[in-house]
Amino acid sequence: MVYPRRREGFKMRSAFSFRSRFGCAQLAMLAAVALLMVSCSSDDTSGSGGGGGTGPSHSADQLNTMGWESFDIADYTQARVYFEEATTLNPNHNEARLGLAWTEAYTGDHQNAIANFQIVIDNGSYTLDGTAGKATASLAVDADEAISAAQSALSLDPDYSFYKRPS
Repeated sequence: MVYPRRREGFKMRSAFSFRSRFGCAQLAMLAAVALLMVSCSSDDTSGSGGGGGTGPSHSADQLNTMGWESFDIADYTQARVYFEEATTLNPNHNEARLGLAWTEAYTGDHQNAIANFQIVIDNGSYTLDGTAGKATASLAVDADEAISAAQSALSLDPDYSFYKRPS
């Protein structure tokens, strides 16, 4: 195969050519300024000032999204961190609470999962997901409660299936 010739006047630069233009001290200063700019910018709309261990602060909605993204790839440890931070910022963020509950169920923390599913049910949103999740988590703890929750879920929707299964 014949490769096209490089155009005259075009110079390829390596990473070292950038370094040779700036001294090490100047590069360190640029890096420090860039880091300062990143750490000072915030897109947290919740008014809280921090996102804990997630780097720059994030809103509860952003943490929820990151939690579901982690859940989708079965990174339950990180998903739990994001969901916990989202529910700390906004205790009424039911989708994040639902994600936390499903994460707890998937990792065997059944008591906390049941408690969080119950909060979702009591808040009146995601009732079907909360009820089905409570049935799932209750299987490991209380068979009668699991059957009762499963019957409730089936009465709400006999064709229910959990739609955010990890890949």
